[in-house]
Amino acid sequence: MHGAGRNDITTTLNNCYVVGIKTDSIKSIYDCVIEEAMTYKFGGGCGHDLSTLRPAGDQILGTGGNSCGPTGFMNLFSENTNTIAQHGRRGANMQTLRVDHPDIEKFIEIKTGDIDMIKYSNISVLLTDNFMEAVENDTDFNLEWNGKVYKTVNAKELWMKIINHAHASAEPGLLFWDTMRKYHNAEYCSPLVSTNPCAEQPLPDGGCCNLGALNLERFVDKDGNFDFEDFKECTTTATRFLDNVIDYNLDRHALEDQKQNAINDRRVGLGIFGLGDMLVKMGIKYDSDEALNTIAEVMKVHRDTAYETSVELSLEKGHFPYFKWSGYSKSNFIKDLPEDLQQRIKNDGIRNSTLTTVAPTGSGAIVARVTSGIEPIFATSYKRKVKKNDSYGKDFDEYEVCHPVIKEIFGDDKNLPEHVVTAHNVDPYFRVKMQGETQKYIDSSISSTVNLPEETTVETVADIYMTAYKANLKGITVYREGCREGILVTDNKSEESSTKTRNRRRRKNCKK
Repeated sequence: MHGAGRNDITTTLNNCYVVGIKTDSIKSIYDCVIEEAMTYKFGGGCGHDLSTLRPAGDQILGTGGNSCGPTGFMNLFSENTNTIAQHGRRGANMQTLRVDHPDIEKFIEIKTGDIDMIKYSNISVLLTDNFMEAVENDTDFNLEWNGKVYKTVNAKELWMKIINHAHASAEPGLLFWDTMRKYHNAEYCSPLVSTNPCAEQPLPDGGCCNLGALNLERFVDKDGNFDFEDFKECTTTATRFLDNVIDYNLDRHALEDQKQNAINDRRVGLGIFGLGDMLVKMGIKYDSDEALNTIAEVMKVHRDTAYETSVELSLEKGHFPYFKWSGYSKSNFIKDLPEDLQQRIKNDGIRNSTLTTVAPTGSGAIVARVTSGIEPIFATSYKRKVKKNDSYGKDFDEYEVCHPVIKEIFGDDKNLPEHVVTAHNVDPYFRVKMQGETQKYIDSSISSTVNLPEETTVETVADIYMTAYKANLKGITVYREGCREGILVTDNKSEESSTKTRNRRRRKNCKK
């Protein structure tokens, strides 16, 4: 939306990038800083993983000093993001660390209670299957780096430390890293390193992905029926469109690595938004079995059509250069495809290594006047504040907003029918179910936030995350009202309820 069709500026049409810290060295760290700054300049958001870096206190050979560890560089990356993001440029950053890194405890607590630390980055922990099994069994777990065990901790105690900080400040986010890797179609040729800032797109070093989304609300007719034929046709067109964007965008990447990854993997991320509005127009309550069955039916068509189209594109234009069925077929996602579709991919190849994603679609949803991603309606009416351009971000225009589909169907948000529910009225475990049902048909990941009341306990948050792991989700974020930083949403019409809950911590760095 920002750069397409413009010859007066050179910006990337991709939002999602990962830039790796290639080795444990100062040079690699600052190379990453520069490469991320260049990517921000071109309009992309970046993620990187800090697990490459040695723990704090380790001796630095050749200088006689000791390492500050990964956390010592986190503010550097954060301020780099902020500096480039000023004066109309865009910047967004994700910093991750493996749960078995010796500095994991410093990492998870770095933002809690200090709003000046890492203000311009999201942070997430990469959780492994070994760790999650140790949590369930309440056994010890080794923190190690480069083959050396630095410390042994009780896994459940470490788990609760992570949860306590997520409960208090909505960070760190939790990413189920082994699940991401097992369901990654190109792990055999482009192994994952980290995720983009909103975590819906796990990527390799140099990885990039251009995203698009279909507005589900637009496929509901005046009688409340979903038009599957129209949806299938639009999914076909959108898949071809995003594949064309890869080529259109090749000279708009900041780095040569990014251009080569785009050529070799040809990733696209076709997703959805407007799910909450679709269900309202169909007369279906968001937290109902009927809603789960409906989204499963919609997303199966979405997945199968996108993959069938990519196979057809492979016949027309060739498969992505890194395609090998022997490696591609190892992905758990590919194993779950219909057998006839798997056979077609084996015989004819496929144009794109990944095809589906559910991004937050924040700005796009505002423009389209619908709910973002797979979220329910956040509030039926609210106040929105928009910064004035000439006031250094200090003055705002303020608007009264009735959620458009509510206004269209009911006139106002008084005396609404029972099937109209908002984010704070939906059971959090149902949100896990909805995300899990959608994830079955998404080869990348889903960015979604579970809104929780202020009185939600730490134990409940821990149970939500464990439930999400067992449901094969790749990641999930919770946001509890009253999280630290002076954020307190008092009711559904709070003037900053929508923007702060979406953007203050987890989403403030997500440009979408």
